Amino acid sequence: MKTNLKTLMVALMMGAVTITNANNLNPEPAKKSFGASIFKSDFNAKLTVFIDKVKGTKLTIMLKDADGTVLYEDIMGKTQENYRSKFDLSKLEKGTYLIEINDQNKKEIKEINI
Repeated sequence: MKTNLKTLMVALMMGAVTITNANNLNPEPAKKSFGASIFKSDFNAKLTVFIDKVKGTKLTIMLKDADGTVLYEDIMGKTQENYRSKFDLSKLEKGTYLIEINDQNKKEIKEINI
């Protein structure tokens, strides 16, 4: 009887170790620090940028040309949660432009063709 009890205890302990290790294999996904939506209107050559972020992170928003030259830069402070801006693209030459949004951990790049 003691042997069966020891075997059962060892089996239960091994099961607990397996469950604990399985939980460590699937950690919770990292929460996004920001989300961005960008809309381009071909009708009036306007670009609208919406950004929502969590407090405590600082974001940099840049409009770049195809060569990487920064045409516009704005910073979203740590206490700011929402960003809304419109860009007038009518004075830019036809070509490819990039909207780059980044914080310390994530960089998001959207390509805009005019």
